[in-house]
Amino acid sequence: MGEETRAPTTSQWKLRRLAKRSIAVFNRHAGVSGAIAAYQGSLIPRAEAYIQAYDAAALYEPRWRKEIAEGRGAMFALLTSINAWKPHLARELPGFDIATIGDKPTVPEDLVEDGERLADGLEMIVDGEGVTLPWATGGATELRTKADDAERETEEAAAADSTLSELLATVRRTGVELEQDLTLFRKTLRSVLGRSHPDFQKLRVEKASKPDDDDDPNGPQPSPPVTPAPEPPQGRILRTPPRTARRGSETPPRGSESLRTPAFFRPTLPFPVRRVGGALRIPRFVHGIPRAVLARPRIGHRHPSRRSGEGSIQTSAGSMPSAEASMRAPDPSRRSGEGSIRTSAASMRSAEPSGRRFSRIDRSAAEEPRSGETGSGAPIEVEHGRRRLRSSPACRASRS
Repeated sequence: MGEETRAPTTSQWKLRRLAKRSIAVFNRHAGVSGAIAAYQGSLIPRAEAYIQAYDAAALYEPRWRKEIAEGRGAMFALLTSINAWKPHLARELPGFDIATIGDKPTVPEDLVEDGERLADGLEMIVDGEGVTLPWATGGATELRTKADDAERETEEAAAADSTLSELLATVRRTGVELEQDLTLFRKTLRSVLGRSHPDFQKLRVEKASKPDDDDDPNGPQPSPPVTPAPEPPQGRILRTPPRTARRGSETPPRGSESLRTPAFFRPTLPFPVRRVGGALRIPRFVHGIPRAVLARPRIGHRHPSRRSGEGSIQTSAGSMPSAEASMRAPDPSRRSGEGSIRTSAASMRSAEPSGRRFSRIDRSAAEEPRSGETGSGAPIEVEHGRRRLRSSPACRASRS
């Protein structure tokens, strides 16, 4: 068993480019220093030997690929014929063992042997007079022909593979020798010419993929630069165009706000909103109630459409204690006084905009002072929209 060939640490195609450059650099600076001229008997022969071995292997590789492809094609054709004729043999000769025929399709010797054995089995199929059937004879002939072709092509492929292996072993062996001399040659050039000299820089392994004037035009060329993949577009992409809000709608339209805020964090507004310049705008007055009053949140409120008696005045005296108690109940999550509305007729009139009146409340009667008596003089609550306003007995008297 031969000794295993060690491979050089530098890529073979890079070493091929450096070999050609080293010969050109040596010819330019051999007369500058005797230390450089001393590489005449070591570096130059090894560089030329490596170039010759590399080119021989590169020229033989296409032929090797062709022989390998032909051998695989012949084996595939033989395997196809074997699988096509096996059912006929199983039908005519039930006792024939066909389980082991074609069970190793990647081994050329076994596949050729199976093809010949199947051809022998087809020739055993005869009629009542002992004559081989014509279709069985044709099948046996086809199998023997394809088996012979597969045997020939696989032998040629094996010979080509062996030849290429020997050429590559020579490339590795000469590459190791050249790499050792190149390392010493670079050290000498660095001492004589300097590290920044172009002839020293071009012999570095990092510079082998860069084009140079001393490169062999018939030698291996560096791979083209890899084009980076395009970057994905940045920012938010709307899959559907945003819808514009209709006038008076309660839900803001789909847009940047709906994408940035989850649906379960977007409360349903109890009053109409409109969009101005990308932001939501609440009207200054909604049904005569100031915007500041409507903007105050209430915990546990119900939807206006589910309230009973919306917009009506509760005139029953028996319903006043429970309503007043509910309005005066403290909210633990807020400061005292927040969450409830207690306005007199005077404050209602001061909050009323010009040219508007509160619904079902007489303006003239609202200016009368509020009575503090209980019973008929106690103030009552008015349900208006989502807020409850308290009116004085004078308002009720004017309405009656």
